[in-house]
Amino acid sequence: MKRKWLLLITVLLCVCSAAYLSRNVILQISVEKRIRKMTSMKVNVLDAKVDLFKTRMRFEDVIIYNPDGFRDRIMADIPEIFVDYDVPNILKGKIALHTLRVYLEQLNVIKNAEGELNLDRLKVFGIKLPKNGQSGEVPPKPREVYIKKLELKGGKVTFRDYSKGGSPLVEEFEVNIDGQYENVTDPDELVSLIVLKALRKTPLVNLSELNLKKLQYLTSRVISSAQKAVGTAATKVYKSILPVNGKPAEPPVTEPPGDVPATGLPEGPAEEIK
Repeated sequence: MKRKWLLLITVLLCVCSAAYLSRNVILQISVEKRIRKMTSMKVNVLDAKVDLFKTRMRFEDVIIYNPDGFRDRIMADIPEIFVDYDVPNILKGKIALHTLRVYLEQLNVIKNAEGELNLDRLKVFGIKLPKNGQSGEVPPKPREVYIKKLELKGGKVTFRDYSKGGSPLVEEFEVNIDGQYENVTDPDELVSLIVLKALRKTPLVNLSELNLKKLQYLTSRVISSAQKAVGTAATKVYKSILPVNGKPAEPPVTEPPGDVPATGLPEGPAEEIK
């Protein structure tokens, strides 16, 4: 009888140990699927680390690959994604994050021999904007995520143009991304912010193939809520979605975050983006 109990305890310990050791692999697969859904691109996460006692997760060496039809394999190299999550909401099945920090080391913008840009294959560029005469405001959507604070950091953007034939034209731009945003509630907003932030200091904003007004439209709600601090409405949303340890969260700050201009991303042609 004792031997049976000992065997049972041993098996349970083995199962628990296997589950604990495999948690990082499970997280890697989960994050790869999430980013793939957000971008429509192949993704690989080399490593994932989770601190269960401090509600923190870190994903390292995240690679987003180019779609078929492009010589270069990599679209984006992200050495680190850091997450500080809210436990009560996670347990309820809601993706609620106190902080999301993304370090984009390099974004590769590729124009293939047919003149197509790799960024055009991103999911956000396939979203349809309102037609003339319809409201220019971003329509409300069911919240898939809630990010209290988004921190974007990064290094450079590389442009390769294969459309002229022969060796590609190659240009590199040091962009030194360093910005903060608040109240991000949509994966499309997140992707649009990252792309806009990376391109805004480069001549690539003038590429006729890029419809950056679409990204401005998708991010208008985030910029507005962070800078204008739409008092009562924003506060109610924040308190209802992200209570901390059973207490209402503090309302959003009233000053513009990071280096975002007071008016947000400007309207009009892409070349007006500064």
